[in-house]
Amino acid sequence: MRETEIYRCVLCHGSLTAANGERLVCNACNAHYPIQHNILDTLVQPLPETVKELQGMALEAGKPAENWRSVRIQCLDSISTFSARLKISANDTNQYYQQTQSHFEQALDSIGDMQVNRVLEVGSETDYYFLDHFRNRGARCHAINLFFQRQEPDPFLDWPEKTLADMNQLPFQDSTFELVLFSATLHHSSNLEETMREVARVLRPGGVALVLSEQIGGLFKRSNRYHHRNELIHETYHPFRKYHTGFVRAGFQPSYLFSRYFDERLAAADIHPQRRFARLGRAISALWKVPGFRGLARGPFLRPAHMLFGFPLNAVLRKQAK
Repeated sequence: MRETEIYRCVLCHGSLTAANGERLVCNACNAHYPIQHNILDTLVQPLPETVKELQGMALEAGKPAENWRSVRIQCLDSISTFSARLKISANDTNQYYQQTQSHFEQALDSIGDMQVNRVLEVGSETDYYFLDHFRNRGARCHAINLFFQRQEPDPFLDWPEKTLADMNQLPFQDSTFELVLFSATLHHSSNLEETMREVARVLRPGGVALVLSEQIGGLFKRSNRYHHRNELIHETYHPFRKYHTGFVRAGFQPSYLFSRYFDERLAAADIHPQRRFARLGRAISALWKVPGFRGLARGPFLRPAHMLFGFPLNAVLRKQAK
């Protein structure tokens, strides 16, 4: 059953009530939020930048931009699982999914045995690999995205609790979650500071936000977007300073993690020759066993690595406990 008491109207911030299991209705402004295939739709009046993102997705799918509504919930013949993606990317230059898996496990280690009763993943999709960890530990799991893909029969019809939503207009009451997770998602925000304010709002005091596997810009990594995506989609390399400023202004205490994935690659001198900055990586790898160097690289040298080379961002953001 959907927990209606944790939701709020994105238009007036009023509370919502279930209506015949087909929609939620705002008690203040009477806005209607339909439920289709057990997915709550709060994008009833999406922001212009959100519409642009969906239009870009429609164009990538070979559809006219004005058909952007059709990409929000799609039924496909089959859904690619995280384990399948791991196998596909195992021999890739960047091993993208190996990175995201390693960063998630590293972040879990950093928060220890923190009690998580309710968790939100922003940008969650496919088989909800990250949320499954928390489900197995008894947490209520919520997923939001601008789109969801499904198949029939749908093994994820009843779990997690899914909502079409904008990360800049989270449809949840204050202090709802102990943990909010982003994995390679935050760069899609059209307003980074607003997103972080919203995340801080829905987190309980003492809660944690995990920002993982963010590809960021740097002085020597000047490309400001992912050129393989449609120009309407927010695939942007934000600089480290922009992220850090957004975190701090939202009231978070950020801790930055040196990527365990790259730590292991450097220790093993396993640097793919086609990787960006491969020559620099080999030089650093030769220094990795020098006493004290690894500690410096993982500590005081981490921020310069972010700012100069756009080293992937992994952050644990803590909201102050009352």
